[in-house]
Amino acid sequence: MQVIRLFFLFSVSFLLSISLAAQQTATSSTQALLLLQRSAAALSGAQTLTDVTLSGTARRVAGSDDESGTGIFKALASGAGRSDLSLSLGQRSEVVNFTGTNPTGAWSGPDRISHAMSYHNLLTEPAWFFPSFAIARRLSTTGYIATYVGHETHNGQVVEHISVSQTSPFRIPPGRCVVRAFIPGRLLP
Repeated sequence: MQVIRLFFLFSVSFLLSISLAAQQTATSSTQALLLLQRSAAALSGAQTLTDVTLSGTARRVAGSDDESGTGIFKALASGAGRSDLSLSLGQRSEVVNFTGTNPTGAWSGPDRISHAMSYHNLLTEPAWFFPSFAIARRLSTTGYIATYVGHETHNGQVVEHISVSQTSPFRIPPGRCVVRAFIPGRLLP
């Protein structure tokens, strides 16, 4: 009888702790937000950017395909991105849009036929090639939690380690997405 009571009390307290933990709202650390704001200012030159276009050489390796050529990468600060590659085996394009209720995306290969992107391929930042937009979106959008992890050495360089997580705002199974940022201290103003 004593064991049953003990088990019952343990079970009830465990369930209550889970319920209370689910009701708590996590908040960002002030230090993490300050470092992200300083990083955004350093990356943008303290100017408000709305769009970006980058071009350069590109290399794509997928299985036995190893192609090179040129690439044009475009993004909007609002959450859309486009990559166009001119490679040795043909043209490839990818378009991702986070500005609506749910993320959308499409890709095309050398045959130029458009295909919808699978959801797991939409979990990356639309402007993956331009970190200023990724940081700015996390500072201006609710639902992100920034945590200061601390000083570290990453690839031989002293950095400030910040973790940013988000509960998915999209209609998908519940979960969290975590992004880790390593900000070189020498780049901060």
